[in-house]
Amino acid sequence: MTRTSPRRTPYTCSPLTSSTVLQQPAAGVLQEELETNISTGNVIEILKAADQVNSQDMKRRALKKIAENFTIVQPLPAFRCLKHSLLLEVTDYVADYMRLRE
Repeated sequence: MTRTSPRRTPYTCSPLTSSTVLQQPAAGVLQEELETNISTGNVIEILKAADQVNSQDMKRRALKKIAENFTIVQPLPAFRCLKHSLLLEVTDYVADYMRLRE
């Protein structure tokens, strides 16, 4: 009997646009709103935006949400489109998160 590997769905990675990026003057107001509305469905876009504007607090919150819900977030197409440096940050954060839970 021959085993076939499951077919992977091709992913389309769209670039982050200026409308999805936290703009510096509005970052404080928008950051507060994002903190209350962060979900597994939007956490990757929030992580990318936080990285682009260098918002370490928002990035930390997004990483925490990803770690808490990794089995839900990891299969998402947006996750597979993260740039290498963000994937490394997610991996490090999830590993630390798992160590602390032991």
